[in-house]
Amino acid sequence: MNNDLSKQTSVSLYHAAPGAQVLLTVLLVLSAGFSASSGFILQPFLTALSSALFAFLFMVTFKPAYVLAAIPAYALAFFLTGNFTVSLASMFFVPCGAVLALSMLKRKNKTPTVIGVTVSMTLCYLVQFLIMIAILYGELSIDAPRDYFNAVFETIQSTMQTTVDQAVQIAQNGQDNAYLEALKNPDTIRTALNAVKLSIPSYLVIFFEVFGYLAVSFAGMLSRIFRCEKIFPRGYGITVSKAAAVVFMICYIIYFFSPMSAPTVFSASAENLAMILSPGLFLMGLRSLKRKAKNPLRRTGFILNVIMLTALLFISPVISFFFVVLDGIGEIFFEDRIRPV
Repeated sequence: MNNDLSKQTSVSLYHAAPGAQVLLTVLLVLSAGFSASSGFILQPFLTALSSALFAFLFMVTFKPAYVLAAIPAYALAFFLTGNFTVSLASMFFVPCGAVLALSMLKRKNKTPTVIGVTVSMTLCYLVQFLIMIAILYGELSIDAPRDYFNAVFETIQSTMQTTVDQAVQIAQNGQDNAYLEALKNPDTIRTALNAVKLSIPSYLVIFFEVFGYLAVSFAGMLSRIFRCEKIFPRGYGITVSKAAAVVFMICYIIYFFSPMSAPTVFSASAENLAMILSPGLFLMGLRSLKRKAKNPLRRTGFILNVIMLTALLFISPVISFFFVVLDGIGEIFFEDRIRPV
């Protein structure tokens, strides 16, 4: 009986609010349906929102029938786009939301939950991309995605070469300048693009990490709005292990001492792994700054950190980001029993 009372209390506002289930279901269908026709940033944002809605609705009702919301969502997406393949994005909330709901059922903390949602979201978009490549090339082979990306980078290189040539011509103003002439060298642009190519895996993972984190955060927000904290308790936050921090430092050192002009597969792999781990360490660093601000004994250190980071932000945002990451590493190794964020 106590368990029944706890369950009723945990979902009291949800069941007491008239039409809450209908409203959230409609929002689920609309967010999923409009995601297929949205832009580069808005599409995964709406996927994250619809995944959170699906997971929340399942957790408070335990009705798998919410999977059927994918049918009107896909119909809406197809009406807006007129493309069967593009409209598949409207159904991504099912696997992503299922992973989120499963993690909530198993009481996983936020880190593995975000990782799970990130992986599922990445796989969904990867499958959609491969289907589009197969339609574009008439077949799906190992060479097809590579040919597609090569064509894209050749177009980018050509555009960049034209832009750089025009900019250098204006900057030279009829005078010879060895530095500016070096910029016109196609090898310079090719080297820069090759570095970008090697970093693409980490850029994509970080991109989906952000939206995986948002999906989990949206689910937590819904549980607080409808007073369902028992399915999504407070203190449910990101943590990074000491092993992950050590791996980051090793990978960053390898990348830092590798030649920038001719990166190897080994150095590129180290760079990618360091970049993938950096968002979690960045959140730990922000938490460290927050704790310093609340502690009178450490407030001076917090103020100095803010001044330094503000100065670095205007000089180099990358350096500012890196110093927050270092603060996060210090938080992991030197602070015990801290509350996750």
